[in-house]
Amino acid sequence: MRMTKISILTLSIIFFFISVTPSFARSGCCSHHGGVSGCGCADGTPLSSTCLPYYPECSGGGGTQQDSTQVPQTQTYTTPIPQATNTPIPTMTPTPTMTPKPTNTPTPTVVIPTPTPQPQMNFFSWLFGLFFGQKQQTGVKSYVQKIPSTSTVASAGIESGNSTCKAVHTNSTDPQAYLPDANCTPGTINAAVTQATIDSTICVSGYTKTIRPPASYTDKLKKDQMQEYGYTDTNLSDYEEDHFISLEIGGNPTDPKNLWPEPHASTNEKDKVENYLHKQVCNGSITLAQAQNEITQNWYAVYQQIK
Repeated sequence: MRMTKISILTLSIIFFFISVTPSFARSGCCSHHGGVSGCGCADGTPLSSTCLPYYPECSGGGGTQQDSTQVPQTQTYTTPIPQATNTPIPTMTPTPTMTPKPTNTPTPTVVIPTPTPQPQMNFFSWLFGLFFGQKQQTGVKSYVQKIPSTSTVASAGIESGNSTCKAVHTNSTDPQAYLPDANCTPGTINAAVTQATIDSTICVSGYTKTIRPPASYTDKLKKDQMQEYGYTDTNLSDYEEDHFISLEIGGNPTDPKNLWPEPHASTNEKDKVENYLHKQVCNGSITLAQAQNEITQNWYAVYQQIK
């Protein structure tokens, strides 16, 4: 009985060592290399011949497979290196593209001839407005072009009297076509009337009555100026003491340089011009300065356009 127990114990011990020894051997593989990873050690070392039998799945040589997988990894790292060196080369190619910039230098030469056709365009725009009724542009330009120069008026007109101031008769067939002497009566404006104040001054009905000088002032001034202009006809009723720049377009009411003895009675052709220009200013067709310029340059040229 005792021998039976001893034999059973001995067999148990032998069986235990046989079953445990492979596990100990298996667990000891690559223990100094970080353990087993796949078919090799964790640090990439292949399984030894002692450990390899415990891994039948790696019987084809796991160590070599582990090494073969590392080879392409080193190749993939080497391939980008020449690619990176090639990329800077295309970046250098834009530098030649900077050479066309000198081609921009001729552009200033193109700008030089452009001012010359502009006056022609102004002429054609004026001509277009003349035929198609753009009053704001044609009203000013058409009159100014018909205004003769001062020397032309003096040579073509009839001077009255032998004195310092000389009235100019611009049309011998029209007894009302007189302009004042440009030196004696150049025309002056009312400082209170500007483009910004026309809606509260000249464009208000009855405004000129509030600033018109009294007859006592204008009658005395008429006598003095008739002598200055050298009129042989001394009948006061044959002359109108006229505001060269009329009050209704911003003329100065009392300045003698804006008043002169016009050789005809009121009402007259110049009154029509004054009313026309006043309407043009107040409806915005022309500016106040344009109206004042037209009447001082040659009011009779304006009259010929509107009569």
